[in-house]
Amino acid sequence: MSDTVPICFIEPFKMMRQIISEGIEAGEIRNQDVYVAAISYTGVIMRAIELKLLCVVSNDLHDLAPDLLQNAWPAIKSTLFASTFLLLHA
Repeated sequence: MSDTVPICFIEPFKMMRQIISEGIEAGEIRNQDVYVAAISYTGVIMRAIELKLLCVVSNDLHDLAPDLLQNAWPAIKSTLFASTFLLLHA
């Protein structure tokens, strides 16, 4: 087994979980498992990076950040998202 730290335990992902936890505690994000909420958030970020690397997206990702966050936040907050996921994987 490798001595490499899993990606979910590196600082950026820890920080993201902390921000999501604070959002849950403040009532800004629906009460849910932090890792489940993080999937919604990181999915948007990782896909944007992937499309940039594949040259599908030509814009600077910093310029796209407001739109990416605007799209990611509802996915995290949505009860429909969680319900749909559970129904599809039951």
